[in-house]
Amino acid sequence: MTREKLIELFDNNNETLSKYEKNKKRIKDINKDIEKIQKKSDTKVTTSYKEVSNGKTNTISKNIENVIERKEEIIEKLKEEKANLEAENEKLKSNVEDVEIALKALKFKEKTIIIEHYIEGNSYEDIGNRVFWKIFGQTRGWETIKKIADRAMEKMLKI
Repeated sequence: MTREKLIELFDNNNETLSKYEKNKKRIKDINKDIEKIQKKSDTKVTTSYKEVSNGKTNTISKNIENVIERKEEIIEKLKEEKANLEAENEKLKSNVEDVEIALKALKFKEKTIIIEHYIEGNSYEDIGNRVFWKIFGQTRGWETIKKIADRAMEKMLKI
């Protein structure tokens, strides 16, 4: 993996996670919708004892057939959408896993800097002043933070 590809994965990680979760929710909703449609009974048929004089005796069955066809069309569209979302989620999950694997190679300090800079978008100076102070009770200059980040990137690229 190249440095640019790794940086791109980190930059897009939050969006990827959000899209993955949104797709998972939509898949659940589709499953519920399909279940509702299958349970819904629009085809209530009762016997009728009146005489049909014009010869059109299949009007009820034609209506039932149309309702059933519409249900099947809707279910097929939902299943197709679900399949597309599941395929997209496989790619998104792979990207998220790549980020997690790369971060596992790092120590806490390195991981914190990489997450803060590449995923959260904070500057090296901000990380040195705010984040380091919050975690370690010390501050660091942006050059030091950049050196730590560069070494961490090299570690991840070796994987």
